[in-house]
Formats: sequence, structure tokens, C-alpha cells
Amino acid sequence: MMDPSTYRPRVGLWSQRDLRWSWKQLGQSKAKMGPKGCAVTCLAIIILRYFYDVEKNPKKFYRPGEVCDRAKYTSDGSVYLNIVDELTNGKLLHTYDPSVAKYTMIQLSWGGQNHWVVQLGRKEADLCLDPWDGKIKQLHQPYWTVTNGRRYFRLA
Repeated sequence: MMDPSTYRPRVGLWSQRDLRWSWKQLGQSKAKMGPKGCAVTCLAIIILRYFYDVEKNPKKFYRPGEVCDRAKYTSDGSVYLNIVDELTNGKLLHTYDPSVAKYTMIQLSWGGQNHWVVQLGRKEADLCLDPWDGKIKQLHQPYWTVTNGRRYFRLA
């Protein structure tokens, strides 16, 4: 098990509750980024990590508020994952194949709600970036349950 205190992230310690974007509405739904924007924030983190890791271009990135504004949503405020394709000009794509994944979002059940985090490190790593508070945590916590929900992103 990796220790969160020893992991040194370069980028993307963003929280969905950041006052710069927590008030933004998720599409035409009544949902707002603060309480319901974990998936959008995870997508912003993944896009930023892509630009740092692959493109080596730290000047090009989208904050969660910008991803929120550009994304498309279902009527209940769930984000369509193809915003990653659009914002990386097709260089990073959503996939259902974990064997080719560069980045992974993991679904949790937390307080009766679904919540998304970004897995950090290797595919088997036990660290995640939690967009609720923008902190790095152990994936397995007593207050949430890891579900089978995964969203994978691969290089084009």
C-alpha cells in the first residue's frame, strides 16, 4: 500500500467545491459543481495530467470550471465523457478496455451517493485524487465503498 503523504503530484489538486466553479450548473439540470461535480472535476484532472505527461505542455489545460462550461450533460447532470476527446483534439479517448488505459476514474459509493475519483500511479495503485476536497487518499476508506464502476481513457 502506498502512503499518500509520500506521493508528490505535479498537478491537478482541484476540488469540485472550489469557489471559482462550485456554483456552476451542470448543463440544464439543477445540479451544481460543488455538490455533484466530481466526474467533471475528475475529467479536468485527467485532461491536465495528459497535457503534462504526454504533450509536455503545461501551459495548455482546462480548469474544472472550463470543462464544466464546455461539456454536455444528461438531464440529471451526468457528464458525457467525450469532452476529453474534444479538449485533447482526439489525442485522449474514452475506452472500455482497461488494458490500454493511461488514466482511470473509479466510482465509489459514499453516503448513499455515487462519487468519482482519479486513480493515481500504476493500475494496481491504491492512491486516488479525491475531487471532493482535492486531496490524495488511499482508495480504500472506511467511509466509502469502491464499486465496479470504472471509466478508462487511452492515448489515441
